[in-house]
Amino acid sequence: MKAIKTTVYNSNQSWYFDEIRRLPNSQMSMVHIMIRKNAYDAQSYGKIELWTGTAWSLIHSIPGEVLDTSCSYTEKNVTASRFAEDVKDLVDTALEVLA
Repeated sequence: MKAIKTTVYNSNQSWYFDEIRRLPNSQMSMVHIMIRKNAYDAQSYGKIELWTGTAWSLIHSIPGEVLDTSCSYTEKNVTASRFAEDVKDLVDTALEVLA
């Protein structure tokens, strides 16, 4: 999948990873990957959604308690690579569901 836009930012005492990717062999189909890592697992999550043409539809989610991503809101300069394992899990599962 080709990334269209990737953003990593700190807000509300959480680190966020937000990425939109184009599905392989498709000009219009896109997925939206969102991960929030907070000090409290219950406030953390990972999810991937499919663009249906009119709205985003949830494909798969990961509860905060099982996220592999580890970072603290007090850290500086967290990069997209810190979220790589969870992104891979979300994308792999989404591709299987959509196949």
